Amino acid sequence: MSALLVYGVAGFTGALVSRELARRGVAHLAAGRRAEAVDAHVRSVDALGDVTGKAAGRAFGLDHPAQLAAGLDGVRVVLNCAGPFGRTAAPLAAACIARGIHYLDLSGEVAEHASLLDWGDAAAAAGMMLLPGVGFGVVPTEAAAVLAVERLGGHANKIVIAYETRGGASRGTLETVLRGIHLAGTVRRNGRLEAALPGAWRHRLELGGGQALVVYNPWRADLVSAHVSTGVPEIETYATFPAIARFLMRSPRLMSSGFGRWLVERIIRSAPEGPSPKDLARGATRVLAVAEGDGGQRAEVRIHGPEAYVFTARSAAAIAERVLHGAVRPGFATPAQVLGAGWMRELEGVEVQA
Repeated sequence: MSALLVYGVAGFTGALVSRELARRGVAHLAAGRRAEAVDAHVRSVDALGDVTGKAAGRAFGLDHPAQLAAGLDGVRVVLNCAGPFGRTAAPLAAACIARGIHYLDLSGEVAEHASLLDWGDAAAAAGMMLLPGVGFGVVPTEAAAVLAVERLGGHANKIVIAYETRGGASRGTLETVLRGIHLAGTVRRNGRLEAALPGAWRHRLELGGGQALVVYNPWRADLVSAHVSTGVPEIETYATFPAIARFLMRSPRLMSSGFGRWLVERIIRSAPEGPSPKDLARGATRVLAVAEGDGGQRAEVRIHGPEAYVFTARSAAAIAERVLHGAVRPGFATPAQVLGAGWMRELEGVEVQA
């Protein structure tokens, strides 16, 4: 029986992560709510033919404690790929704390990371680790922020983080992003999270390969993780968004109306399950972190990588494998705290410009 369980393999991203683990030779339990969907995924992994890591199926839901406990039997590490994480992280993480199982997930929003941070003391007491954001959600942006602060000698008073993703979006990603795209989020000021509106500020920044229009993204989990990793009191997070998304950000009345809700649901329903293989191959990600010091000093770090879902599969699989081999920091942790900011230079297709 494998010591690693990947939950959510019936979803687009979870399936990619499971296949990447198999490609890397990491045996694991491929899990989800519906047995037929899990079994179909396991058969698809077996059919790849060129993988060395086996995937065995296990089906269980998160709503019934006895079923959840049975699902985690014999497991040392859980990698949660089942969004929305606002619904799945709490029951899975709580069950992992109760059993001393290390918990990882792909979450990338402030509320999700803040909730797990609140459980950090309980996790430390149980000798287990809560490690959210092991995909594109924070891995490259947090690493760029840490490296930029290191270039200033480890001391900065502000970090600006921006990123761009080129490629398609899965239906699950659109569901997470669009339904709340008009809602207020946060910004890090004087060490605290304060309310901020989406799109409140915009800049044209050189992310590498040309300037990009970025607008304020008040939900990005780096507002928690980069602060935990660096202690920097001022953090702003930006991203590129298509024009329709920028319009919806600035239209709270529309988004609260029946027509607005219908429009969002139509966009979500019309989206494919995930990007096509061609989109995955052609896509790319660009990240910029700028650290500012007390005397006006600046340090910039850029990270270029593969398409965001591909990045997530590779980073999540690599981190899960390292945790299995003992890369553990009990309590709440960030990827850079556990592995160091420079580890991603080892990831296929990633270039760090520091």
